[in-house]
Amino acid sequence: AVSWNGATDVVRWRLLAGEPGHLRVAGTFARGGFETVIPLPAQARGRHIAVEALDGAGGVLGVSATIAS
Repeated sequence: AVSWNGATDVVRWRLLAGEPGHLRVAGTFARGGFETVIPLPAQARGRHIAVEALDGAGGVLGVSATIAS
C-alpha cells in the first residue's frame, strides 16, 4: 500500500519498475483514500520498484525510494 501523510493533492500513483537508474512505468493507479493498494504487475516482480505521486495534471509531486520487490 502507498500513502503520503496529509497530501490531499495526490490523484494517482505511478509504479516504476526495472533496474536501479533505469526504471520504467509499470502502471498507473487512482488514489484510493488514505492508503492505496497497488497490485504488483508481473513485469515488476523480482525487479526494483519505486512509486511516483501524481497531481491532477499528471505532474510528479514526489518519488519514493527505490526498493527490491
